[in-house]
Amino acid sequence: MDDVAVIERVKRVIAQGIEEGWTREKGIDRLTAELIAAGGEPLDCYHSELLWQTGTTTAYMQRRVQQMADPDTVLALPFWRYCTMQDQCVRPNHAALEGFVARYDDPVWNRILPPLGFNCRCTVEPLLFSEAEERLGGKINTPGEQRLPVGAGPDEGFDPTPWAFLRNVESAPEYDEYPEEDEEDEG
Repeated sequence: MDDVAVIERVKRVIAQGIEEGWTREKGIDRLTAELIAAGGEPLDCYHSELLWQTGTTTAYMQRRVQQMADPDTVLALPFWRYCTMQDQCVRPNHAALEGFVARYDDPVWNRILPPLGFNCRCTVEPLLFSEAEERLGGKINTPGEQRLPVGAGPDEGFDPTPWAFLRNVESAPEYDEYPEEDEEDEG
């Protein structure tokens, strides 16, 4: 999906779906119709869901970042913390970032702001200076890039620049949404 006009159409459909509270099914149907109207081929079910999920996550994070970067907000909450779902579905390179803290304006966020892969469920939350100081101690002024855990970052081949994923959604790897959980002994 390299056509800029098609990408813009997809972004508009996703924004409309969020605004109007569409279900996932309705969003996927509308995206499919938009791709066909633009002269493209419809995506298979998996890639259609992937486009909707990653698109809505991207739009959500962009809006959240706008809110958290508001000048009044950063006066009270000048640090951000990376948060995962902390379950068995979190990929190791995302899990390595759980609890990572940096100033809101640290350039490291250009590299690690979610989503960091297709179907990523990670987010970022704002912190008070005192909360950041408690987590970072004497490293509060150390740039985030120097504190990044080994192996942390976006999935291989995934560009975390907002909306860049649209260029390669058709070739995205398939992930199990939720691995089967081990059944607990009832004895």
